[in-house]
Amino acid sequence: MVNSIEDVLELHKQEGNIEDAHVKIFLDERVLDLNIYSMKISAESATKEDVEIWTERLWHEIKKDNALEKEIKEFASVFDLLNRFRVRTGVIRKSEKPDFIIEKNGKTIRG
Repeated sequence: MVNSIEDVLELHKQEGNIEDAHVKIFLDERVLDLNIYSMKISAESATKEDVEIWTERLWHEIKKDNALEKEIKEFASVFDLLNRFRVRTGVIRKSEKPDFIIEKNGKTIRG
């Protein structure tokens, strides 16, 4: 169960299935959607204010670690691109050089 911002940060991953990127966070009767790679929060059944509060608190903690902040921003860029091209499956892995490796249908994309 997620009880704090630290719990949310514990959910962050550097690799895994793209289709497993989103998890639900339940707050009383409200539900937030969290991308565990990019740490983007959106509302499933929560208010815009709830999303803003949790996003602000989460980024306050993320910014304490420069490397983590950089990594999460890179994931956000990659997921924006994946969403634009409607890529919903495959495996994504953070790498040093190249920054990311995506595997889908037996093919590897390095970016």
